Amino acid sequence: MKNQKEYKLPLTKAMRAIILEQRAWMENALPNCNPDHIFLQPRDLNKPFAKRSLDKIIKDYSPVDAVKGDKRNIVMKGSAGAFCTMCRSFFKSNAKAIMVANGYHFKHAEELTRLALHHLRKEDDPNGLNYDKSEELFGTSTKLKFNVFKIHEASILKRAKELESQQLRLTGMQSKQAKNLKENNDKKALRDRIKAHLVHKGSYVNFINQPLGDTGRVAKDLILTEEGRAVVERYLSDQAKAKNN
Repeated sequence: MKNQKEYKLPLTKAMRAIILEQRAWMENALPNCNPDHIFLQPRDLNKPFAKRSLDKIIKDYSPVDAVKGDKRNIVMKGSAGAFCTMCRSFFKSNAKAIMVANGYHFKHAEELTRLALHHLRKEDDPNGLNYDKSEELFGTSTKLKFNVFKIHEASILKRAKELESQQLRLTGMQSKQAKNLKENNDKKALRDRIKAHLVHKGSYVNFINQPLGDTGRVAKDLILTEEGRAVVERYLSDQAKAKNN
């Protein structure tokens, strides 16, 4: 942990199956891979799986509506990266909602989700380390965390099963690519309109390099943004009306 103390995380059956499968794959690949890590980098098996690769999966390959809230805030929050922050946020929100829906008091659900995320503060129980031996004797904390994780995992696996028969949704990368394609088409269409508006062919370069109206910005810079293109479109429309009148 950040405070250099040991933190035991109980593993559900699904989590354990994934780790055992990955470890078996790694052991079969020896000595041609890194023996110190279970999850390895696909392009270089001598390196551990990069934490930032998980961030890229969230940003590029998850469905566009998979993350609730502002993605920019999720990316900015915490040094662990977008993936870890999103997983903690989803766990906290999802587990608490399920527990309250199943009869847990809100305060108890809040305390248990904080315990599972190891977010309890020292001031909540300043003498806990000195007097509380419930974990050493009975594994109380681990059992509680395990139950919360199982509730969370069950809801994820149930939802994943429900989505199996559904059509694949647009991913973040596909959405970005579609947006870029539309933007490039809009830029090209506007440049073609400018050329059609001008009487002389050679005057296009002069037009796009001169400030437009009272914006103080040259046309070629305005074309790069949606707001700027709207300014150029209005200018061309006004010029066309004035010419017709």
